[in-house]
Amino acid sequence: MTMETWDVLDRRGEKVGTCGKGKVPEGCFHHVAHVWLRNKEGQFLLSKRAEGRHHAGLWETAGGSVLAGEEVEDGARREVKEELGIDVEGLVPFARFFREDQLVTVFVAYYTGQAVCLNERETVDTRLVSEGELRRLHARGEAMPFSYEEALFDWLSAEKD
Repeated sequence: MTMETWDVLDRRGEKVGTCGKGKVPEGCFHHVAHVWLRNKEGQFLLSKRAEGRHHAGLWETAGGSVLAGEEVEDGARREVKEELGIDVEGLVPFARFFREDQLVTVFVAYYTGQAVCLNERETVDTRLVSEGELRRLHARGEAMPFSYEEALFDWLSAEKD
């Protein structure tokens, strides 16, 4: 198995080098993509993190680190394919922010209901949840906390108007 390599980014998001997984130099960042898949009923497709992973057993959206040389949209699509076995098109960027050693880009995409094929090293279950159900999962500590969740809900509400 080859070691994952990431592009190293500066504060402007410009590539300044590469590094191995988990070896981002101090003061630098690597790109991470989150993809919120949402169906026509407004439900979100969540996956449950596998045992042995950081935050095991919590519900989350698809996503992960973008590989060296990969555009963030391509990394987002690859992560959804790796974790859920589905192809996603029409990624709509929602937010971009720095967190620890990460430059996170958040996307929303339409989920057509295609069959999921889990990568059991990463995910062990999926479920569709409403906004209210997602809020309850967070309140009970059963879902990954995302600092931008309220802004995401506000943005999606504005999209409907």
